[in-house]
Amino acid sequence: MQGKGLIKVFLVLIALVCILQFWFFIPTNRIENDAHDYATQMAGADSGVEYKMARARYLDSLSSETVFSIPLIKKFTYAELKKQQLALGLDLKGGMSTVLEVDLEDFLKSVAGRNAKNPNFIKALEQAKEERKTSQSDLVTLFTEAYREIAGPNQLNKVFARAEILGDITNDTEDGVIARALRNKANETVGLTFRMLKERIDRLGVTQPNISLDANRDLILVEMPGIDNPQRARQYLQANAQLEFWDVYRNTDGGISQAFMEADNKLKSILGAAGSSTEMDTVYKEKYDELGNVIDSVLTVVPKSSVSDSTSGPLLSLMTLNTGTLPGTTMALVDKSNKNYVTELLAKEEVKSVFPRNAQFMWSYKPTQDEAGNFTNQYELYLIKGNTEEPAPLDGEVVTSAQQSVNPVNGQVEVTLRMNAKGAKKWAEMTTKAASEGNREIAIVLDDEVVSAPRVNEAITGGSSSISGNYTVEEAVDFSNILEIGKLPAKTKILQESTVGPSLGKANIEKSITSLLLGFGMVVIFMIGYYAGGGIVSVLALF
Repeated sequence: MQGKGLIKVFLVLIALVCILQFWFFIPTNRIENDAHDYATQMAGADSGVEYKMARARYLDSLSSETVFSIPLIKKFTYAELKKQQLALGLDLKGGMSTVLEVDLEDFLKSVAGRNAKNPNFIKALEQAKEERKTSQSDLVTLFTEAYREIAGPNQLNKVFARAEILGDITNDTEDGVIARALRNKANETVGLTFRMLKERIDRLGVTQPNISLDANRDLILVEMPGIDNPQRARQYLQANAQLEFWDVYRNTDGGISQAFMEADNKLKSILGAAGSSTEMDTVYKEKYDELGNVIDSVLTVVPKSSVSDSTSGPLLSLMTLNTGTLPGTTMALVDKSNKNYVTELLAKEEVKSVFPRNAQFMWSYKPTQDEAGNFTNQYELYLIKGNTEEPAPLDGEVVTSAQQSVNPVNGQVEVTLRMNAKGAKKWAEMTTKAASEGNREIAIVLDDEVVSAPRVNEAITGGSSSISGNYTVEEAVDFSNILEIGKLPAKTKILQESTVGPSLGKANIEKSITSLLLGFGMVVIFMIGYYAGGGIVSVLALF
């Protein structure tokens, strides 16, 4: 037979490729079995939240470790081996499918600068956001069309004439030119957000995720097969990672306690005059798991005045002021169900006027813990020295590396940060000042929530710092990964989310294997029965 030697060569090559692929599977299968055993031992069961978290923790710890090597050729990590294997989609493996929208509202406000307060700009943006709910077009295009409709033709230059990021925009630039420049910059922002989000997901440890960008509508589709912790993935996808360092007030600082009393009296007068007794409010009573995640909630409608009594007004009746039993930076404790309403009250101009001008309120990143270490539904209220009109003294742009660590003294899980030269200098200035002024605290803020507010005992001049906040190992790893990648250029919000179980795929796989074995068995029987010795040879070749 001609070409017999060539056929043998191809046969050997195919066999080697098959053996190599099989050897790719063996190390990952062994590690996943070890992860199963570890998680079962830690959780005391082979299912449930604790089991999934322990399993994910074990696999995360080995994701960058070398687990297989071909001498003199290449070494493979667990993550690299998983990428070499056949990808199983959501239908076969189960997992999480999410559609994210890149929110360009802040992008438009940032480009407009001070002109973002222009009444026509505000009206056009609100109209565009409302139309976006039913339109297939993007927010930037809808905004420019709405502004033209509201303000008239060729009026966009009044808003964006000073926007250097758009190029040479003058008072005579036509709407079409400005609209194209806005869309081009928006495309750059969306593309960078997509790339950084993709890097985040890679660090999440999801094997073979499917991530695609719909640039025409600023949408990102994320499919994560085999995801064990949807809540963890949800935080990864939506965290903006805006890290900031702020000076913070203490409740004992002059005038702070009196300001709360005065604000409460003003609100009592204002809401009473407005007939607040008939105004209704919706509150959620929520239940939490051991990690502080919401697992259930009940919506309740109550009169806003029902939270008041004869001695306390609308504000103080919703909070427990710090009387010295809490850390000095904690102004008050507020129930989760009342956070939104308290935020609304504190944002009123009459209330803001009684507090320091350079101040803003922020909530704690997590609820407080009781003496047994269990999470409550009480959140801490902080008063930051600074406002939204000015940047933070120090932010995450100066962070060069972040990694999870364990404090050798108290055993707490921390995130250790390293800063560049500029950040190290500013951090030394902030900590020197805080230490010299009575060992004051500095608030570490992530996405407008206070992660921790540690007291500064001495100046930190080495450009490094540690952040602690009752983290689990998973949270510290996620936090450090997000910070190391950096702040997303634009916020993302989940438009659609679904969690798919692997039950259907599992049943299909079982049926397919059964069909394969039956078919192969019938072929073997026929070939051997009909061709005898030749059939045996052909079956071996087929195998």
